[in-house]
Amino acid sequence: MMTGIERDRIMEQGPRRRGVFKDVKEGFIGWNPIVHIAEESMNTPYYLRPHPFLTAEWREEQREILRLRDKLLISLCFLTGGRISEVLMLKPENFSVEEEWIFVQGMPLLKRYEIHRIEVDRIHEIPSVEIAKDYRWQPDDGAFVKYETSTEAQVVERQDFPIPRWEPLTDFVVERLKSAESDWIFPTSGNPQRLEKPGVEAWKAKFGLESRAWISPQRCWQIVTRISERAGVTKNLGEKMLGIWDHWFRSMRANQLVRDYRFNDPMLDRFFGWVNRDDESRMSRRYTSTSTYELEDQMRLNKSRFDRNLKKDLGG
Repeated sequence: MMTGIERDRIMEQGPRRRGVFKDVKEGFIGWNPIVHIAEESMNTPYYLRPHPFLTAEWREEQREILRLRDKLLISLCFLTGGRISEVLMLKPENFSVEEEWIFVQGMPLLKRYEIHRIEVDRIHEIPSVEIAKDYRWQPDDGAFVKYETSTEAQVVERQDFPIPRWEPLTDFVVERLKSAESDWIFPTSGNPQRLEKPGVEAWKAKFGLESRAWISPQRCWQIVTRISERAGVTKNLGEKMLGIWDHWFRSMRANQLVRDYRFNDPMLDRFFGWVNRDDESRMSRRYTSTSTYELEDQMRLNKSRFDRNLKKDLGG
């Protein structure tokens, strides 16, 4: 059996690269495992051991705070279907609550880049085989041109999208949003100075931050993996490690939207902010779009289907 030290060593290595597309093929696992993982968050043994300098009352208070944080993290990972860093950068002001809906507005959308291309050389004779791969033929100029390209992360917001309040975990999310005491939903108590990925760095600049104000994605991976293993929702993560990872919720949300509400491709693109660059030139993509109201209508239209599936998932 793996020791606690071995487990911590593997956890500290951070998340292994996992793709969303493998899990898409497996279909939605059902609401019961999702809810069970969220509920298991309330059993994490934070500060259980007595401490000479920390009172029992303080430890109990902090234990409750961290458990509620973890449950909210798992709930929002699934309900928003966001990438983990996008979820971690959420603020209470990104949510608007109505009777039937939670609207998510201005959620950060990562992996958006602007490509810059600068000409560095051009020749008019046919290049040798060795360097031909570095040059592009420009027929208008009658020349072979070499470019240097660079990418710049862009600050892009995900379009508004609805979360139906009839779905499990939404009442808990609304309750936690109302009781939020920080500008950030998942604040960090430290002052991390490490350089983040370019997209996150761009958002830090937009927020006017010199350091990350939210907990790290590496810490979230640890949280999600440990809780899911205790809940019995596991996959083989390698090196005797079981559990699931935060991005797994994204694929499960996509599958759930298809199963319960019959979302089609344009609706999924609109909900998640997905861009299929191969389809950008298609006329249907140029002149049509899916609105927030259409997502609401599709969800409301299929609510009875959702209710049947939920009842089946929960064993009713």
